Amino acid sequence: WQRLRLSDMHFDPQLLRAKASLWLSRTRHLPVDLDLDTRHRDSILPLLSYTLPAADRWRNVSYLHSRMRFMTVADGGEPCLESLMVTMAPKKSLASDLIPASAAEQSPTMRTWWGGRDIPHTKQFKSTDERLREIYVLGIRSLPPPETLNAFETVTNLVLMNASTECDFPMHQAAPFLTAFPNLENLELSNFNELFLIHDPEYRPDCRALAPARLMNLRKLIIRGICSSRCVLSHIRAPRLRSLHLVHI
Repeated sequence: WQRLRLSDMHFDPQLLRAKASLWLSRTRHLPVDLDLDTRHRDSILPLLSYTLPAADRWRNVSYLHSRMRFMTVADGGEPCLESLMVTMAPKKSLASDLIPASAAEQSPTMRTWWGGRDIPHTKQFKSTDERLREIYVLGIRSLPPPETLNAFETVTNLVLMNASTECDFPMHQAAPFLTAFPNLENLELSNFNELFLIHDPEYRPDCRALAPARLMNLRKLIIRGICSSRCVLSHIRAPRLRSLHLVHI
């Protein structure tokens, strides 16, 4: 019971969620080893969300560098659970293993990549008080629907980076996805491409039927390089927002 393996070879959110819940309840307060076999980019965040309730008991976590990368502070310290980069973009669209400058600048501390090889890697956790507070998502054309996710209750900082050259920021996917982050305080929505086709079929500038994301704890919002900023702003409800940054729109 102390080793939990979740694979997306046959992705069934209901079954995988039930399996994770059973394993974690049976182990109770014991350390847990995780094996996350994420071959498909749209299942990374769901599988991760099913295991977070036991994050303080993680001992060894096996994952693919090409999809998940724990990030470390600039002083070269050990990678920690606090900050995680999730890659959902196709491999061919990744030019390098360098974190985008804007993400690093807006982070509380300068971050760098952990790893970079497309092989299984195991991260050992030693601290019992580690919590996932910060997520960078690169490539958001395949954001998972909220019904496949458990809430990321500990995450307060989120950066969604559109790396596609085929469309502007897909708010019709982002708004439902954001409902899985009830305690979000800082949010950045960014385009990291110079050329995109705003008439792509998945781009919906007039998405009136889309329910807005209600982010009751959001304090800071950064919108960077998004032509459809009006669509983005009209689909975010943030009554406690204090700071709004519009860059290159």
